[in-house]
Amino acid sequence: FKSLGFEILSQYNIFPDHLFCFEFADGDCTTVASPFGLMANSIGNVPIDIKIKDRPMIIGEVVKFVYDFGSEWVRNVKLIKIIREEK
Repeated sequence: FKSLGFEILSQYNIFPDHLFCFEFADGDCTTVASPFGLMANSIGNVPIDIKIKDRPMIIGEVVKFVYDFGSEWVRNVKLIKIIREEK
């Protein structure tokens, strides 16, 4: 989900300098993510190591992408294809 968030922002030419998360229809939510862990940690309880919760991605599922919690930039995202990153 972290890679997906960065890809969404790049498609809108948005530099990712705020926190973002994904919210699911069942009310579940990923943990927050940001490329600037130290900056994010200075405002409170956001972990520096920034991890996205383990949750399976389901093709066809619609999730809400929320960026910049202060100004809430929101987009609905439908997962149509999943490409696994090689580690």
